[in-house]
Amino acid sequence: MYLAFGSLASLYLIGVLCMVTLCCVFQRDGKFRAWSNSSGNKVSYVFFIILSLSISFKTMNVIFCKLFNFMIFKAKLDHISKFFCLHFMSFLALVHSISALAAAGYTLYIRSSDTEDQLFIACVDLIVVVSIEIIFAIFNVCKNDDFFVDVVDGMIINKKFDVNDEDSVTASVVAEILAENEKGVGGRRRYRIGAGT
Repeated sequence: MYLAFGSLASLYLIGVLCMVTLCCVFQRDGKFRAWSNSSGNKVSYVFFIILSLSISFKTMNVIFCKLFNFMIFKAKLDHISKFFCLHFMSFLALVHSISALAAAGYTLYIRSSDTEDQLFIACVDLIVVVSIEIIFAIFNVCKNDDFFVDVVDGMIINKKFDVNDEDSVTASVVAEILAENEKGVGGRRRYRIGAGT
């Protein structure tokens, strides 16, 4: 009994340490800070921190999922490589998942009874749920380098712009402003992006 509670407590403490580490890593990222400082995102970020501390640090993946294109689910990092910390900790968490699979499989293997009792159902349930978790963890690691680039109607809208890049909305707006300023407006006309002319 004490061993079970001790293992649960150690698992929870590892989750808390992972969560604190993730918060430190993410708060050093410029794009993530910009996302988390807006009012609605700040509330959802605090909510997911509390949820992650009470359930699992893997819940923090939800803020990057782009669900329904809501801003609270569209957190960004400077580069996809910053996910390494989250993926590494998720990999470490798979160690206990694999050991649970092995224990459930071994329990089913040595069972002397052919009846489908509560132990049998619990072991099968554990094998199914943990297998699905491992599959999702593998898919979660596979992200393209352009994961944080938003594309709307074939146009890139949040990429670092290059004036020569015709696919970028930002680049086309900047190119148009530069062209109008060079036409002889005299430099007196100033544009504020997003506020019209």
